[in-house]
Amino acid sequence: MSTSTVRIFEERMDPDLRNRKILHGYMPLADAKTVLTKEGDYLLRLMGYKGQLVCVLSVYHNGEVITVCINRMNKLYFFNDDYKDHSIGSLLHWHQNTKTPVTPKQIVLKNPIFLASWNLMPSCIVRLLRDISECYRMRTYEVLVCVEKEKIQAAAMLLTSQLVCVLSVYHNGEVITVCINRMNKLYFFNDDYKDHSIGSLLHWHQNTKTPVTPKQIVLKNPIFLASWNLMPSCIVRLLRDISECYRMRTYEVLVCVEKEKIQAAAMLLTSKQLVIESRKQFLAEARILKKLSHPNILQFYGVIITALPFTMIVGLCQMKLLTLLQKKEARKDQKARYAAEAAAALKYLTEKGYVHKDVKAENCLIDRNMKLKLANFCYAGSDRCPLFIHKEPLESISVGWLAPETMLRHDFSKETDVWAFGVLMWEIYEDGDIPYRGLSNMEIRSFVIHSQRRLPLPKKAPMKVKKIMIRCWEEDPSRRPTFQELESTLGIVKDEH
Repeated sequence: MSTSTVRIFEERMDPDLRNRKILHGYMPLADAKTVLTKEGDYLLRLMGYKGQLVCVLSVYHNGEVITVCINRMNKLYFFNDDYKDHSIGSLLHWHQNTKTPVTPKQIVLKNPIFLASWNLMPSCIVRLLRDISECYRMRTYEVLVCVEKEKIQAAAMLLTSQLVCVLSVYHNGEVITVCINRMNKLYFFNDDYKDHSIGSLLHWHQNTKTPVTPKQIVLKNPIFLASWNLMPSCIVRLLRDISECYRMRTYEVLVCVEKEKIQAAAMLLTSKQLVIESRKQFLAEARILKKLSHPNILQFYGVIITALPFTMIVGLCQMKLLTLLQKKEARKDQKARYAAEAAAALKYLTEKGYVHKDVKAENCLIDRNMKLKLANFCYAGSDRCPLFIHKEPLESISVGWLAPETMLRHDFSKETDVWAFGVLMWEIYEDGDIPYRGLSNMEIRSFVIHSQRRLPLPKKAPMKVKKIMIRCWEEDPSRRPTFQELESTLGIVKDEH
């Protein structure tokens, strides 16, 4: 097998960087700090960001290592408006040669740090000789490699990016996870029995009552898929591509659920974005949605997690509320109804013990009957605040919907959802305008907390709605209205139109 046909690596990086020794692969920041020691030392690393694999620049500046994102738009890479290029390598070369800073902090590139001799390129594997073994996270091959210009036979141990199948079994009051081993195309738990089929392996251990581990764990009752855990074959037809965001791609599909064919939306977590954080958020949202049933909450049919890409099947909607508002197509009576429907959804969510944590017009959908559906529950299942609050600086997230206690202490509660709901009403009556337009996040924080000022009340909103907004934005969370009060009051406003 020639070098060009060795296919055990996934080619996800910029072709321009594939053979450049300045790209240090998935090097952790802690390791980067050990090699970047002088002003202007720099290297490239790969890291996960918002569910995607991105290339970042790490550079030593004023006694610390700074990580800088490389922007990409219209197939051009850039740090700022000074220079853009189709190649990351050429972009770095320009900034180093011209001594043009890559950030407003005046960070200048000086010395590229190349790969250490032990940090090998994928092309070092000349030939794949044989598959030796596979366990739950590693696959081992015998290979011919070229190291320091010498060809040698060695073992290549791959940390696979693939999903693996494990056995979870209830034993002595706890759930134990057992790895299914594979060698020479045979599956096994131990030397008692091996089989070409996992199903046959499980069947043998259950029938013979032979333990699968030294802890004497015996298999008794197989647990079958729940009705909401769908098979890939449930998707009968792909109708159209609806949208794509940073971690999801959405299609309109024809699905067969409980022997009934329905049009629905299939939200795919693409395999390239299958990082642990994205998977956790995806499954957390599914766990919440399967417990909810309300006319103003996005309908949940099930998930496909037995194959890639992970897919969630939900009710079909025609657009986001924000899009409808910005088109200025919503009448006064519709605006009143959308506010009342959102309040009803959040009242129900609160009664179920959940805090949404991301209430805004962008997370409300409109179905074919022009009814509002609250969506995006990926943060609602945790008592802790959303990860983006911790992982991203205040300058890089939208704080226009956050209550003062969230900005100050990262507190989330049903009262902070009420504050955000007040901003949602503001969006509805301001035709989807951006809250605090023209202010930076730090200025918004100062505006709300230090100056104790609020958004200007929409001129076209009814007086009752304006009074509700004022109450939603009370400094003291205990003085804000409940969603039960909001649903009742906004129901009256709706009926008056």
